[in-house]
This record gives sequence, C-alpha cells and structure tokens, in this order.
Amino acid sequence: MNKSLSPGLTLRSLPACLLGLALMGLLIQVGTVAMSAEAVIDGLNGGSREAGVAIDHTGTSRIYLSATIVNGSSVVLRLVNGSTLPTLASAGVVPAASTTLRLSRSGNTVSVSVNGVTALTHVLSAARVSTLAGGTRAGLVWRSGSTVRFVRLVVTSAR
Repeated sequence: MNKSLSPGLTLRSLPACLLGLALMGLLIQVGTVAMSAEAVIDGLNGGSREAGVAIDHTGTSRIYLSATIVNGSSVVLRLVNGSTLPTLASAGVVPAASTTLRLSRSGNTVSVSVNGVTALTHVLSAARVSTLAGGTRAGLVWRSGSTVRFVRLVVTSAR
C-alpha cells in the first residue's frame, strides 16, 4: 500500500504538534507491523528548528514513533508517549535546504535515513513493541521553526 499527501503543506506559527494524517485520510491497515513514512522537508538546515515524520500513531492516544531533524545537526528517534519524549537513538547529520527524511519499522527494527543514507538503526524492546501495538497512522511532526515547509509525504505499509 502506498499513499501520499499532495505538495504544498506549509507550517507557520502552529503550536508544537503531531499532524496526524487521520485528518488527511492516510490510515494503514490494522495489524500492520511494517510501515514507513518519508517526507521531503524544506528549511531544516538551521538552528532552532525541529520537524520530521511519525509512524505507529493510534489516533486516540499520543503514542507514536517519531524521527525528527533537530537544530540542523542531528536526527533523533523517539517513542512519544503523551508528554514523555524519550530518545531511543540519535545521530549527527547535515541536512540540505531540502531534506528527505524516512522512518521505517519492520517488526522490532526501526531505521531512519536522511537523503537516502541510513543515519541510524534501533531494535525495539518487547515492551516498546507492545506500547506501539495498534498504531496504524502516520503523520508529520513539527516542534519548532517558522520556515519549515513539508513538501511531500509518502506512507507505505506491508502486512
């Protein structure tokens, strides 16, 4: 399954949030344990900016995996659980003016790539896999940076 969001989504002065694609109709089939979200994001190559993608969102809770580019120097993988944002892994990166960020999960293995190059891989514990159970949505994450612009989002899944 492959679904995409049309170009042109621009974020200005929005509060920190997850833009769940339930509003835009991008839901993945229940029972999916392999999914990816890939976004082309402009404006991440500077300080005081954080944006990226999320997968395994349930829609009814604030539990999901996110990969974000932070301050133009690192990519951070988090398992967001309500207001708790524990970092699972991070790596140094150099984003371009237009950056492609991909977050993929297959079973308990998560990988993040920036501009087609794998930046990090992480193996989820059984407890974290259980926490993410039932997540069938993907979306965009924006935490800071008024010049950040989401150009494209593609979500894929396998059963």
